Amino acid sequence: MRLFTFLWALLLLPAIGMAQSGNEGFVEPPAGEPTDYYYLSDELRLHDFGFMARNVREIQFYFTDGNDVYMRDLIDYGGYLKGTFDKISGKLSFPNGQAVEQVQFGVGSKMQTIFFAELDPVTNTPMAGNMTLQVKEQGGRKVISATPGMKYALYYVKDGKNILYKQARNPSFVEKSVFDSFSGSARYTYTDNLYGSGNADRSITCTAVDRTIFLKGLEESFGDAWAHATVIDDNGGRALFIPTNQYLGNYSAVEDFVLVSGAATSDHSMNTEGYTGLKLPMAFDAGSKTYKCVADKKDFFGAADVHANGKREWATIYENVVIYLPENIVGTATGVKRVNASAGTKAADNLYYDLQGRATTAPVRGVYIHGGKKVVVK
Repeated sequence: MRLFTFLWALLLLPAIGMAQSGNEGFVEPPAGEPTDYYYLSDELRLHDFGFMARNVREIQFYFTDGNDVYMRDLIDYGGYLKGTFDKISGKLSFPNGQAVEQVQFGVGSKMQTIFFAELDPVTNTPMAGNMTLQVKEQGGRKVISATPGMKYALYYVKDGKNILYKQARNPSFVEKSVFDSFSGSARYTYTDNLYGSGNADRSITCTAVDRTIFLKGLEESFGDAWAHATVIDDNGGRALFIPTNQYLGNYSAVEDFVLVSGAATSDHSMNTEGYTGLKLPMAFDAGSKTYKCVADKKDFFGAADVHANGKREWATIYENVVIYLPENIVGTATGVKRVNASAGTKAADNLYYDLQGRATTAPVRGVYIHGGKKVVVK
């Protein structure tokens, strides 16, 4: 594995300066702890490489006793937005043009003040007025929705012009507590062949929400980054499919990392582009109550290092990928108890699964999955 991770914190700090309280134009951080936590999924545009899925980022909200509300980390690290919340209608409003952080583009360059705004859908330029979101109940959980196709950005001013720094689109929010309540663990094995790290066998976090499976820590250097996957039809059976081009994180203001996945080619160790995702055919193991998802030996995913100047290179390439998913996670994602009937015996209706995916017929106190639904045993 490329040895970039332990330099991470040292190199990131000079490149991105978080807005400090007291700086003119910046929102004064609210007192106390956040009142609400949400997970945000959206699509982030990376330089000239287009939009890439960015999954399950924690967003902090501070709802006050009055109408004020604060939101932190919408696009980038540290920045606060201040707005208002209409408790009757559930409408959130955040004025565009708020200063949220400072960024240094390269060693020795001056710090640039970064502003936030919703983007005009036609001109792709920062808008005046407010960005609005809607808080509502959906399927028994609280969600925050946006106008379909909404785009928003961080930008700075240079020579009197607004220059887009980062832009994103299609935000969706779900309560962190709801998402976390369905989380379990999955066994995960692979071979890192790029830098000679060899075989790995470790546990990762997994969950399923709205027919989508989320996997946390597929790329070891980005242990907090989530990737999404789906269960697809595959030659009469089913397969786990991990789409390519999912955002992992940034290294500096001009360098980011993306999870790239796909079928092996003669030059895939050199070429980071042109892949369409990783398919892992599934087989059910009745003994462990897991689905063994096995990719072809040389099919792969890895972390691609993406630079603002157009350069791309590999940081890691993982081959021989196998993921063992708990039965209840797959059941939640597909809506059925057993997605490959020929691979094992039928599941017993009296089984309860804890949030780590372990089965029992005699649950004690706690939260369990039974019959594809969450139940609380008191």
